[in-house]
Amino acid sequence: MSGLLWLLLSAVLFICDQFAKVWALRDLAPIGSIPVAGFLKFTYVENRGAAFGIFQGQTALLASVTMAILCGAVWLLFSGKVKLPLEKACISLIIAGGAGNLYDRLTRGFVVDFIDINALFSYPMFNLADCFVVVGACLLMLGVFLEESGQKGKQPPVSAAPSVEGESPDPEKQPPEEK
Repeated sequence: MSGLLWLLLSAVLFICDQFAKVWALRDLAPIGSIPVAGFLKFTYVENRGAAFGIFQGQTALLASVTMAILCGAVWLLFSGKVKLPLEKACISLIIAGGAGNLYDRLTRGFVVDFIDINALFSYPMFNLADCFVVVGACLLMLGVFLEESGQKGKQPPVSAAPSVEGESPDPEKQPPEEK
């Protein structure tokens, strides 16, 4: 699958994120909160910072960092350095989420958050774009970890003596020793 198709996936996810945020702005903002099920509710929040409320009011900084990450992610999709479809899908998720929140910052001055989970503890509110970034990043790290741990068991055997050009380090392919 070419880089353009992976970007198309990012675009579709970006649109889903924006539809959800428009719903939150239009229907949820006037009422504040809607219980969904048990520990889950939808609560409208305008986040002017980053994750967990850090960097409040630092829109230019957050937008610049996000743009740099997005440029790097798009480059990875087209560079040929990323080969596995799962890794490309993860990068597409990261692009979709980063672009969704960047769009909010640049057009609204804040990110619309609305997913509110209160199970055993109060978790910071988030949105679909945040989900895309977190899932993409976690799966990408897991894939890299599994790939690296799989390669450790597949290292070629080490030759006891350095090979001479033209000789094979495989003992079965060595000529018999002369006496």
